[in-house]
Amino acid sequence: MKQPAGKPIRINQSDIIDISAKLFAERGYWASNLRDIAEQLEVTAAAIYYHFKKKEDILKYIVFTGLDEIYYEVQRAFASENMPEENLEAIVRLHLKWCMKNPHVTKIIIEDSRFLQDDDYETSKSKQKDILRLYKGALKDCLPSHLKSERNLSIAAFNIVAVVLGWYRWYRPDDYITCEQALEQCIDFAIRGAGCKS
Repeated sequence: MKQPAGKPIRINQSDIIDISAKLFAERGYWASNLRDIAEQLEVTAAAIYYHFKKKEDILKYIVFTGLDEIYYEVQRAFASENMPEENLEAIVRLHLKWCMKNPHVTKIIIEDSRFLQDDDYETSKSKQKDILRLYKGALKDCLPSHLKSERNLSIAAFNIVAVVLGWYRWYRPDDYITCEQALEQCIDFAIRGAGCKS
């Protein structure tokens, strides 16, 4: 329900992004529209248009901002002065915690970035490849020498990222395992699976 006349609601870009991410994740990008977003915020569609000209601009903002935040978290851990295995564990931990904190955005990056315009989609793929490169760098520092081929590094990095991003699909807070237990098991699985721990 919209506010009565004379009592305008002020919304900001963050409000729109939060509601949009929730709607896109729950209904899907194509099943949501700007009117749905405006209705959830109890404003007119014009209030949304003030910040975003079209729904795809919201999707682009969510995907690009999410990927930039993930890259920053992974890069921050990679740049630390720890032992290589500790760096890799820190990278996986920070990435996974980001995904846990942002399940809607994680789902949108994985499932809905394909709906971006061609140039924007290519940019999102490039950002994802940058994240994979950081993982490959961390893996190169801690894998045994016989596993350090470009192919093995790529496969190991992709598999770790798949474990991390798969979190949103299966974990529910009411499950039989606590969030912290699930986090530790995912980290251990990803690192052992990459061959960095025996």
